Amino acid sequence: LAAEPSQVDYLRFEEAVATARAALSNDAARARDLLDDALGLWHGEPFAEFTYEDFLRNDLDRLRELRLDAEELRFEAVLREGQPGELLTDLEVFVREHPYRERPVGQLMVALYRSGRQAEALRVYERHRRTVADELGIDPSPDLARIEEQILLHDPTLVPSGRDRPSLLSAQSQANPFKGLHAFGEADEATFFGRDTLVAELLRRIDQGERLIAVVGPSGSGKSSVVKAGVIPGIRKRSLPGGNRWIVAEMVPGAHPFTELEAALLRAQLDGPDSLADQLASGDTAILRAGLRVLPDAHARLLLVIDQFEELFTLVEDRDQQQRFLEALLVALDDPHGRIAVVLTLRADFYDRPLLHPQFGRRLGDAVVNVTPMSTAELEEAAFRPAAEAGVQLEPRLLARLLADVVGEPGALPMFQYTLTELFERQHGGMLLESTYDKMSGLRGAITNRAEELYEELDPAEQTAAGQLFLRLVAMSDEETWSRRRVKASEILSLDVDVIALQSVINRFGAHRLLFFDRDKVTGSPTLEVGHEALLYEWPRLEEWIIRARRDLLRHAALRGAVDEWERSGRDPGYLLTGTRLAETEASSATASIHLNARELEYVQASSAARDAAEEVEEQRLASEARLAGSAKRRLWALVAVVAAVAAIALATVLATGGDPVRVALIHDNDDLIGRGLDEAARRYGIEPVSITPPWVSVESVGDELAKSGTELVIMSPFDAGTAEDLAARHPDTKFVVPFDPFDSVAPNYIRYTFAHEQGSYLAGIAAATVSESKVVGFMGAYDFFGDIHQSLAGFQQGVWSVDPSFEVAPAYVSPNPSDAAFDDVDAGHRTALELYEAGIDVVYHHAERSGLGVLSAARSATAVDGRHRWAIGSYSDQYFEANADDRDHMLMSVIRRLDTVVLDATQRLLADELTGPVYHLTMADGGLGYVDSGGKLPAGLADVLDEAMSSISDGSTVVTAQRAFGPTSNGQTDPTDSRFGLVGGGNSLTVAITPFSPFAEERDGVVLGFFPDLLEEVANRLALQVSYLEAPFPELLEGVEEGSLDVGACDCDITPERLERFLFASPVLKSTIGLAVLPGSPISSIDQVATVTVSPASSGDELIRTEYPDLAIEVASGPVHPGILERGQADAWVGDVDDFAPEVEVVQILQETLQAFTVNPELTELAAALQDTMNDMIADGTYGEIYERWFDDDTYRVDR
Repeated sequence: LAAEPSQVDYLRFEEAVATARAALSNDAARARDLLDDALGLWHGEPFAEFTYEDFLRNDLDRLRELRLDAEELRFEAVLREGQPGELLTDLEVFVREHPYRERPVGQLMVALYRSGRQAEALRVYERHRRTVADELGIDPSPDLARIEEQILLHDPTLVPSGRDRPSLLSAQSQANPFKGLHAFGEADEATFFGRDTLVAELLRRIDQGERLIAVVGPSGSGKSSVVKAGVIPGIRKRSLPGGNRWIVAEMVPGAHPFTELEAALLRAQLDGPDSLADQLASGDTAILRAGLRVLPDAHARLLLVIDQFEELFTLVEDRDQQQRFLEALLVALDDPHGRIAVVLTLRADFYDRPLLHPQFGRRLGDAVVNVTPMSTAELEEAAFRPAAEAGVQLEPRLLARLLADVVGEPGALPMFQYTLTELFERQHGGMLLESTYDKMSGLRGAITNRAEELYEELDPAEQTAAGQLFLRLVAMSDEETWSRRRVKASEILSLDVDVIALQSVINRFGAHRLLFFDRDKVTGSPTLEVGHEALLYEWPRLEEWIIRARRDLLRHAALRGAVDEWERSGRDPGYLLTGTRLAETEASSATASIHLNARELEYVQASSAARDAAEEVEEQRLASEARLAGSAKRRLWALVAVVAAVAAIALATVLATGGDPVRVALIHDNDDLIGRGLDEAARRYGIEPVSITPPWVSVESVGDELAKSGTELVIMSPFDAGTAEDLAARHPDTKFVVPFDPFDSVAPNYIRYTFAHEQGSYLAGIAAATVSESKVVGFMGAYDFFGDIHQSLAGFQQGVWSVDPSFEVAPAYVSPNPSDAAFDDVDAGHRTALELYEAGIDVVYHHAERSGLGVLSAARSATAVDGRHRWAIGSYSDQYFEANADDRDHMLMSVIRRLDTVVLDATQRLLADELTGPVYHLTMADGGLGYVDSGGKLPAGLADVLDEAMSSISDGSTVVTAQRAFGPTSNGQTDPTDSRFGLVGGGNSLTVAITPFSPFAEERDGVVLGFFPDLLEEVANRLALQVSYLEAPFPELLEGVEEGSLDVGACDCDITPERLERFLFASPVLKSTIGLAVLPGSPISSIDQVATVTVSPASSGDELIRTEYPDLAIEVASGPVHPGILERGQADAWVGDVDDFAPEVEVVQILQETLQAFTVNPELTELAAALQDTMNDMIADGTYGEIYERWFDDDTYRVDR
């Protein structure tokens, strides 16, 4: 394909934006016209016909970002023209859709101020401040804070005196165009200046077919920036749809270069395999085969960019792996078809390392392109051009000083960029000043002073955390050479320092660009590293730490490698430390500059234990047990001393206990509502709020610290329920609250909050049925299992059928089995929802948390195929703001679980000394559920219908049950014909509730199977009835039968005196035994020896104890927690159905033999009699026995023998 740039819309768009950016400072009207024309080129998604092609993924992301930048530039142009009023609506919408982009926030503030709405402008700032604090854990930028200050002071510079006056927003509300210590990336192409000559040379070499290009230069020379912000965008511009094109894969070697390579290739591929393991296992052809495998056709070529190539020699400890990687690179480069090219960046001080490989060294010598220092003209362009495009100017004397200080100064480029970054943030009236530069102590002072200022502001615990953190971010090559190191969150989180102090350090240094955050390209887990290696050498304090700890750093690197090998081997004992190496590690652990984290300490302890065990065997063999046992004891005490010293540091806390006021803490990152609830609780009740946000904290460590410091209430995420239980057991004086957890805990201070999910989902059903044109709507659950997901489906069904009983509700699930991962798999959610949409469904509601974002992307994908608009309904939180901007057009509404209500209710109960639990159930009447319509997509009048439904549910006029319908008659319609038995559904429809539990009853693909359904189907056939099934928990099943909303309850319900007074029974269907169980080794053999028992709520065991043994104390609990109650001594024994007992206990006494039967609505006496007669006939003619033998292997439960 050959096309002139003027014929390609996206190239015209880029050129128009660049021209408008240059015109903005002198001619705002022309800039606005250019931007209007540029934005007018957008008609939906760019490259719409290639939306799913990975080779355009980076281009698409870059173009979307450039479009947002263009919209912000247009806002700026209109402001410069002095027309703030016409911007307000557009700016408010833009800020709502992009809440973290600070430039439009500042523009909105100034537009409101210039429109005479100062108070609203200040409220915009306060709203943004809360948002970034709650959700990102940071403060607004200094630029935005200055705008707030100027609004408060009515600064005259906020109102331009003329059309050509530079706008404050052009700098102060715009993202800083300078990069601090970070390298420029591909998305920064528009602000990357000064390296045109070098970039052109590299692109020329690639165009001429050179296979290997090594970009070599000192640390801080800009190697990575040249390749990422110069070469890669240039290569992509050479790739047009339908013609020759480059596929770009980017990687850094890390400690496992082949793993990193696979991840890079899989990210870059068009439509290839899910794994390249076979190709990468193919010896010296590994890179060639894997690279070719991801190329889509003969026209495509692969550009493999290997950044920080020196890591192959500094982080890869296995020399054989280094050799294999270099040899595989050579084979790929020598392929005669020439479809793979490699561009690598290499620090000059490591240039000798690859030369040690003779063949690769010879190849490298011809491929080197040296990155020389920038010329004065290039430096001037790198400083002046980004500032000018941001609307600020450099004072001439400042520019002269900067250039004089940089030219000829080795390694000064990072300091040059960081100084410009700091100057930009401290500008005055759109001008970067020499006086500010002097206050910063010049070029080198910018980094060192900022780092030292931040360190001096830390308290002692934070300073300790800072020392341990920064030493972890250093990789030692030898005692004289070091570099930065990327660290995974898991390593940071287990440091033996105060985790709250650690989070504070990370936030502060990160906010000033001295730390860099990313995610591991293979695992996706968070990573952290210093912003640039210049910090390791230019900050005297850090350099002193490194020099003092360099031997410890080398030893610690070896220990980390050993731990990695041990874990990769499946913790094979053969990988443990032994002999002298173990002794040195033990001896140095107590005094080393770098403290062991939990993972490393566990490895050393395992090594010591193995050594001690081996010594004990040897002692026995030598018959010197007494002498050598004493020696072993001394060694053990030495190890205990080391462990105790480390533990003492971990237990230190900086939280002031004070006693006033009550402290309530939040460890949660699920929903901004919960953060607002904490703020409101502080305002309303005067509590001391503490908010901790994962992932840069260890939840367990933070919980320990909070509890030990006297925190009265800690609210945690349901994903941390297990950790919360452990914490509750260790800290009985602190209340731990977890929303959504369905199971009781053995700890009495563990409090659960549950929600009437069916009520919120009822609203989703109304909305879905109202907008659907297909008469079939979809429900996507995280997994197919009895509980809150099925309750949501139940409410959704009832809401749909309240609008139109003829609708069909089609369920689908991300996973067939319970799994926390099913709530956090967007890709799987996309695939599951797409199947529903492709089946003709036009609305899908989900109960799958973050996986539900895949419903939105699937809606967009399905709409793009056939043009029929698809809708998604979110849940849990306001998912409009969690979704990608391109998907939001498909968000109809979100059903929300009000986590702020949880915080307020728990706090109120705590202060009233009424937070006793074990569970509180929030309904719509409690303010626990609702809906939001952030995108404004609800049709006219539908919001009023939903509000009316909420009111009706809250006052009890509308009853929404948690009973899910399925089976052939599950459409919610009532048969209008007369019923000879007076059935709930009318006519001949028998409404039966089941509690799924195999082999008694379960659902598979919408069909109800099991012993009970088989019996019921036979009974129904003989009585000429049809069965409609609902799903209900056991207590709700009994209540439904008693209250008359169900005809029959098909469950293993014991016939007891109390239940005979509540409802009718059909003939017995099973035998049952109630027993007394205890933990193994318990002296109890009879209920006469028991003072307290644990039972399940509403169970036969519960009734038996209350009626026959009223003097016994009872611990009622649901879920599999009874053994834990016994272990903690909260009860002496467990009473219940023998078949329900867990394997951890043993039955010591049979208390009662009972019979089980179906329960019947107490008003339906004729039905109960007919069921009894039919069941008796089935026992007599052998049908009962045939069905029984179909589901059970022995005669334990049958009633016909």
